[in-house]
Amino acid sequence: MTMRPIVFLSLLALAGAAARADIALAGVDFGASDVTHWTNTSSLGTIDNLIDDAGNPTALSVTLTQTNNTLRILSVDLGSPIAVNAGTLPISTPSLSGLQDNLFWLNSFTAAFSNLVPGGTYAVYAFGLRADGAPDQTVTITSAAGNIVFAQDFGGSGYLNVNGALGSSSEPLSDYADYAVADSNGDISITFTGSSSDFFTAGGVAISSDPEITATPEPASATYIILTVLAAAPFALRKRTRSE
Repeated sequence: MTMRPIVFLSLLALAGAAARADIALAGVDFGASDVTHWTNTSSLGTIDNLIDDAGNPTALSVTLTQTNNTLRILSVDLGSPIAVNAGTLPISTPSLSGLQDNLFWLNSFTAAFSNLVPGGTYAVYAFGLRADGAPDQTVTITSAAGNIVFAQDFGGSGYLNVNGALGSSSEPLSDYADYAVADSNGDISITFTGSSSDFFTAGGVAISSDPEITATPEPASATYIILTVLAAAPFALRKRTRSE
């Protein structure tokens, strides 16, 4: 059963939270190819003022690290990018067809977003892409409401996996969102970890440029208590069917 975004937003709205609609994403595309208006990189380090998908600079930063301080680029090893299977591209503006490359190597790779609003709830996306249907990998999204962990399986060459489920050209990207709460420092991170016998493969990451949910109850009110319970419920009960 999928905890769809509309259900998540509705529960919080009932508790006096302010739901934000139509918020742009700040995306980071890895490798040689790029998604329009997303930040493109093939290197470790920190990138400030990420661009959102409307082409506007944001205050957000991302820091990319890898266990061995080593990365390899799929298009460099293959000699060219890999076309994403069109049937696995969720509906999105801009199109995600530019996710034609990945960064890979052994152990783990982390994209840590910073300068977020502490306690804010953000839509987060981890994109996995391979040139084969090799073993799956594990993705961990940190959240002050409890970490989100899932496997990314790959059905074949160029199949796009979004947050643990193979994408579909008949569904909007927002249907695949995972919702994470920024910690007290304003940070949320995404870590890709390869299996014991294979590499991690990271095609890209994205996060809403502003909080999707901003809680606004009176601290001493019953609404505040209800909000706390309802805010935690989706994370505890979330049972998305993944790797379908």
